[in-house]
Amino acid sequence: MASAKLSRRYAKSLLGLVTEQGKAEDSYKDMEFILAACKESKELNRVLKSPIINADKKLVILKEVFGGTISQITMAFLELLTKKGRESDVRDIADAYVSLYKESKGIETATVFSAARLTDESRKKVLELVKAGTDGEVELVEQVDPSLIGGFILRVKDKQVDTSISSKIREMKQDFSKNLYIKDFN
Repeated sequence: MASAKLSRRYAKSLLGLVTEQGKAEDSYKDMEFILAACKESKELNRVLKSPIINADKKLVILKEVFGGTISQITMAFLELLTKKGRESDVRDIADAYVSLYKESKGIETATVFSAARLTDESRKKVLELVKAGTDGEVELVEQVDPSLIGGFILRVKDKQVDTSISSKIREMKQDFSKNLYIKDFN
């Protein structure tokens, strides 16, 4: 929990700084890139979290990985994190920054899990459904999960709509496990 608060504080500080300078959009793209890189690379995460590798080496690695692709402000921020010994929190801070930026812009993220890729018509219907419940812009994240068999699961913030066939089968199994017609003598 302390790590989440810390990540949010650092992200909030960066957002405040770059907003003053009119560079919030650039840093948002940088943080999305950093977050994606951290999610993709187990090696990068291991290096950043390693107590054996010193901060100077970690900074060199960060500059090698992100140097030519992110803005100077974001790179300076990564240097600050490294000097403060917070390089192990880079992924969480990037995630917090992305969330704070979206909040500030009124962007709602909806995630839809489906057994197969959505058609354009299905995507349009899902977007309309989500937009009806929000005021701002909607970002739709699609994930394919063949174990759903059919239907979809839609998540927006802390709400979820589950129309998947796998969940219906699970519910039926639970209902059938309760035999209402034979009296239990135990």
